[in-house]
Amino acid sequence: MGSSRRLTAIVLFAAYRIGSRALKNAVLWGIAAAAFVAIFAFDVPFPLIVLGAAVTGWLSGRVTPSNFATGGAHGKAGKSFGLAFIDDDTPTPEHARFRWPRFARVLIVGLGLWGTMMGAIVALQGWCATLTQMGWFFTKAALLTFGGAYAVLPHVFQGTVEHYSWLTAPQMIDGLALGTVRRASRLRLRP
Repeated sequence: MGSSRRLTAIVLFAAYRIGSRALKNAVLWGIAAAAFVAIFAFDVPFPLIVLGAAVTGWLSGRVTPSNFATGGAHGKAGKSFGLAFIDDDTPTPEHARFRWPRFARVLIVGLGLWGTMMGAIVALQGWCATLTQMGWFFTKAALLTFGGAYAVLPHVFQGTVEHYSWLTAPQMIDGLALGTVRRASRLRLRP
């Protein structure tokens, strides 16, 4: 079996394992299947799929809230190990509480750093340069996607392979395989 087939099998199995934990009924599986068909059969942009799933979930949650009830995904613990040092009743530490002034500072610093770098790249290479377009694409990917690597992969594949042609499909799969092997080796080496 080739490396791309092995990687595809690994990704499909991981998606199934994650899906079987998160998708608890036929309605949720249907939304996931519709999203899969939309991106692979109809080439719908990933942000539109996320928006469509959110709207569908919100509307369906109003009609049949039992299909979208949260909680219970991890199940009850078999036995108690006693009180934890930090548990649900532990108050949030002072430094971890939300404050608008701190949020504004972090936002200003983050946008300033991003704007400085993007501005420098645009000034040196122009808006149409590959590095500028990569910076803009991955900025949008960071802002428009959530859910971890398996959630962002279709969007990144669509952009890097199909839209911009920065990579070929086999190169993308090779890169994903290298990342998967590296992550697996890190997990095995931990004591």
